[in-house]
Amino acid sequence: MASFLSSLASFIKPKEIEFIKAINPVFGSLNNGIIPLGLILRLRNPNPIEASLLAIEMNVHSMGLKLAGVQEAFDCVIPADASFEIAIESDIIASSLKEILKNEFLEILSEGSVKIALQISGNVRIKKFGFKINVPVKLMKEIEFFLDDILSKLKL
Repeated sequence: MASFLSSLASFIKPKEIEFIKAINPVFGSLNNGIIPLGLILRLRNPNPIEASLLAIEMNVHSMGLKLAGVQEAFDCVIPADASFEIAIESDIIASSLKEILKNEFLEILSEGSVKIALQISGNVRIKKFGFKINVPVKLMKEIEFFLDDILSKLKL
């Protein structure tokens, strides 16, 4: 019983969900200043109890600009103390991406790539034992843009 209460107490004040990586990005066509992006997030639940994932609400910023946002509802189980994957869709704000890459254009040309720092923040909403809990997400990640990848997307 003491072990159960300890696990319950740690889950009421849960540890942050950990971002491992994003895989299989699929970009849609530019439409009204938005580039749709579908990808799979590999995350890790460091908490000792599995829970139901209800929603993810996150924003991605870089260089003071909002680059993308995610607001999705889910109905799946997050395993205890384990990694898991979820498919999400996001809208990239094309004007923000253009501004960020414009600021780094010379580095892309001279170095062949550039690393962009991302600030990701928001909440993962979960449910366990009838309680709905917001688990904060706040992390910094770097992504690398390669000149070859950018040039391959251009239609000449």
